[in-house]
Amino acid sequence: METLISIFREVRDPRDFNAQHDLPAMLFIGLAATLCGGKSCVDFADFAAANEATFAEIVDLKHGAPSHVSERQRITVPLPDTADRPVYGAIHAVPPH
Repeated sequence: METLISIFREVRDPRDFNAQHDLPAMLFIGLAATLCGGKSCVDFADFAAANEATFAEIVDLKHGAPSHVSERQRITVPLPDTADRPVYGAIHAVPPH
């Protein structure tokens, strides 16, 4: 898992400097939720909340589990035209609701 998280740390964060949740943590949770059948932002938030204690052992959750749609939208809407595009594209492919 550490290798996967280190790869996520290489992704440039398109959000403002005051984003509460760590981008690698959100990408990890999003991937885990997707692999477990999550298909929407609500699924991601529910999955993060239900597994918060487990995720806190793996990634930085100093502000708790990401719990709302706007956090994911701030990641996926400003898709940068960079080498990170495949990562953002995979996340953006999940419908927002």
